[in-house]
Amino acid sequence: SVLNENDPNLSPKEAKKAYNRGVRLLKGIKGEEKDETSAAEAFWEAAASGHKEAQYVLGVMLLKGQGLPKQEGQAAKWFALAAEQGHPKAQYNLSIMHQFGVGTAKDAAAAQALMYHAARQSHKKAMRSHLVENHGLGRWFDYDPKELGVERIERDANGGDPDAQCRLGLMFFDGDHVPEDKAMASNWFMKAAQQGHAEAQMNMARLLLEGDGVEQDIEYGMRFLEMSAEQGHVLSQFNLANRLFNDNCDLERAAFWFLRSAKQGFAPAQASIGWMMFTGNGIPRDLPMARRWLQAAAEQGNTEGQMYLKQFNVQ
Repeated sequence: SVLNENDPNLSPKEAKKAYNRGVRLLKGIKGEEKDETSAAEAFWEAAASGHKEAQYVLGVMLLKGQGLPKQEGQAAKWFALAAEQGHPKAQYNLSIMHQFGVGTAKDAAAAQALMYHAARQSHKKAMRSHLVENHGLGRWFDYDPKELGVERIERDANGGDPDAQCRLGLMFFDGDHVPEDKAMASNWFMKAAQQGHAEAQMNMARLLLEGDGVEQDIEYGMRFLEMSAEQGHVLSQFNLANRLFNDNCDLERAAFWFLRSAKQGFAPAQASIGWMMFTGNGIPRDLPMARRWLQAAAEQGNTEGQMYLKQFNVQ
């Protein structure tokens, strides 16, 4: 099989050549006869050497059974490798696969996170997905560098528009149409966050809490996270609850924020609050409500919710 040969370990330059050869073979252009099997082999050489576009294309071919046998599990593997390198189409495809349990585990939290990352990079279908509706995706999302160009976004950001500032921060963070630069990202997130922009506050909190591109400052990071959560940002509510639960051992406040996030339909938060209500950990035990939240999470395909629900049913 094309996927079982020894690791070719090509240099980035050689991997790009192999990818380009694959494109020519797949399309039958520039003097190459159309040959999907040979195309798949060329893409595999590039993909196994870390070429993210080749990883994505190989995933698509495996999913369709084009040029090689259909293997959904292998397709998911290559999409995951490309997704880790920030490939939005791979992130979108893998999200759908996690949603429905095709070739990989059914996992609502993973599906949601991948869809969010794809949407952040202006993947049109991801932006319209029901999975990202609650993530605080506001007007900043319309600042699409592919459509508006970097100069327009920079102009509006310099003019003080918090949506443009947030988007520019994300662009520098992801290396999207600009060189990756965490320090620049934090600069723009901070400008927007200080104007009360919930998405920017969440991103600024993450940089401060992890010391990524800025000096680590847990207290300042928690303050931004709470400001974003208070504005109803569902991911911030969940992240804040997790921090309070794991790091601060403030279970009562963790439960408060898990519940706020759960009420917005966020499955991982529903599983967490359900489990806290089931165990009576930090809050009064409430079995009927625990079951309701665990079922809500499980029905969305959340693996933790499904696991907790099984434990609930055998008690």
